[in-house]
Amino acid sequence: MNKRIAVFSSGWNTAILSQYLDSLRKALSKRHADAFLFITYATPHHSLDTKTGDMNIFNLPDFSTFDGVIVLANRLDYLDIIEEITIRCHNACIPIVCQGRELDGAYSILIDNHSGASSICEHLITAHNAKSFAYFAGRKKDSDSNIRLNAVSETLEKHNIILYDDDVYYTERDNNRAYDLADEMCKKNMVPDAVVCVDDNIAMSVILALNANGYRVPEDVKVTGFDNIYSGQIFYPALTTVDQHLTELGEEGGNVILDILEGKFCPKKNELQCSLVLGESCGCGCGEFKEHMRRTAGRDAFAVANALNLFERKLAKINNTIRACKDLDELFEVLPDALEKDHAVEGDTFHILIDPMFSSSIRENTNKMFSEGYSDEFEVLFSIKNNERIHDRTVRRTQLVPGYTRNDEPRLYIIVPIHEGRYTQGYVVFTDKIEIIENHSIRKYAEYLSTSLTFFRQDQSMAFLNHELTIMSMRDPLTMVKSRNAWTIRTDELKVAMETPEGTEFALAMFDVNNLKTINDSLGHEAGDEYIKRNSQKICETFKFSSVYRIGGDEFLAVLTGKDYTRRKSLMQDFRKMVEESINNDALPIEQMISVASGFAEYDNKTRNESIADVLKRADEEMYKNKRSIKSEKKAL
Repeated sequence: MNKRIAVFSSGWNTAILSQYLDSLRKALSKRHADAFLFITYATPHHSLDTKTGDMNIFNLPDFSTFDGVIVLANRLDYLDIIEEITIRCHNACIPIVCQGRELDGAYSILIDNHSGASSICEHLITAHNAKSFAYFAGRKKDSDSNIRLNAVSETLEKHNIILYDDDVYYTERDNNRAYDLADEMCKKNMVPDAVVCVDDNIAMSVILALNANGYRVPEDVKVTGFDNIYSGQIFYPALTTVDQHLTELGEEGGNVILDILEGKFCPKKNELQCSLVLGESCGCGCGEFKEHMRRTAGRDAFAVANALNLFERKLAKINNTIRACKDLDELFEVLPDALEKDHAVEGDTFHILIDPMFSSSIRENTNKMFSEGYSDEFEVLFSIKNNERIHDRTVRRTQLVPGYTRNDEPRLYIIVPIHEGRYTQGYVVFTDKIEIIENHSIRKYAEYLSTSLTFFRQDQSMAFLNHELTIMSMRDPLTMVKSRNAWTIRTDELKVAMETPEGTEFALAMFDVNNLKTINDSLGHEAGDEYIKRNSQKICETFKFSSVYRIGGDEFLAVLTGKDYTRRKSLMQDFRKMVEESINNDALPIEQMISVASGFAEYDNKTRNESIADVLKRADEEMYKNKRSIKSEKKAL
């Protein structure tokens, strides 16, 4: 039975994360353990709502269902989140391994950042006679960056070189900011002999800015990085950098957590060494191996571009499919069919889960959705395992992945949130597809899916509101019978039916409520409204199989069809008899009586020589005859 290990990380430094995950997956797989990677793309630059929604993914796993936790702490910007995960592990009585940062209550696996940064400075001074330096840092609270900064300062001091505060540039780990800072450094003529960078991406951005300002690397200035990522090796000039040995780091993380679970002794702190990698950016050349890597990268460029094009087309297809759905039921039917036919981008095992609160927000047209945490059960929008469609309708939060069992071959499940601002929509599960993390493809996929679902929800909300407005326009708000707008539409429908070969049978009944002005003037309009409602209700009760319309303040019309048409004469007699009894009831005050003049006319379906207006005119004339008759009664006006 496989162990279940939860892994928490940011997804931004893809070059490091991909290499680390590959070795971690292999280490866990060898010892029969599944890895569940919960990945966030939240940064300090995002809005509070976006950060909340994205980092909710860390609230998804139920730790009671896991055997251990690994946190890539040096990839996360939020120490409070890491501490919260540690507390949850302790409450669930499971071990936690923290990579890249020391944390109370956790086993720590560290990289010797100090010696790595120090070795770079020693090389630049002793091999290249560098006399002045600048350090392009990460964030001010970035522990890795600060350790490397301290190492740079201490090493330079040993050689009587001072690194001033103005020589330190905080890039926020943002490549564009690094470029701008380097550009500013050039324009101020503050370019030193050597620039040491917190990572390889920052180093490449700095080199581009130096080149743009006419500086040659390494001839005019030496530039170094840190991490030894693939893009830095094929870059020109190839970077002098520090190799963190991510393969060993991933293996160590997997082995330590499993050793702990097996009861083996493990030190609370373990520090792995780095090694200096020389390249062209300091003037040491790159070697035949890196030249081969460049040629390979050039050869593969077409395949990479083609894959990205396929990926973009897939995202557009998903968006178009979702936006074309008329309702949620159609979405749950159509999108899975589309993904089943084409899931090359997603892989052979892939799942989309929707939080039921999000579904409810669409079905009930409300913005009530979870902003913190997740539901205990999820709706399966799409699920495929080993190219076989899984038709489960729901999955429990404790299981997370449809069709998952601990007896399967060990796998890496990459879980990324989909959300609308702070509101949870669900999550997506990719399986063993580490390459989708590269180039931030998994982030783009999740964001595109989130945006499509957001627009779908808004479309549904707009359709609901339009439907409600249409219903409102078709109903008289006082009496709740159909409105004059509804009668206009019914007129068009009758015209179409009249023009068909078989024609149609109907009669129009006209009604005019008596005494309304007297009641309004003597008792007020509220009493008049109640009088109108009472009389219209009697019309509906008598002609209960007909559509009744309020076409004026005290005027009503009924279209008699079906049973009411068959009994039209007797129904009209019954209605007039009821009116006669009411107005002759001396005990009834005027505002409580039923006093309605009525008349009807039939459409001649045989001759078809009349229009609706003609039928309506005859019914109106019949109604006014009845009105004159009522006025001659005892209580009529």
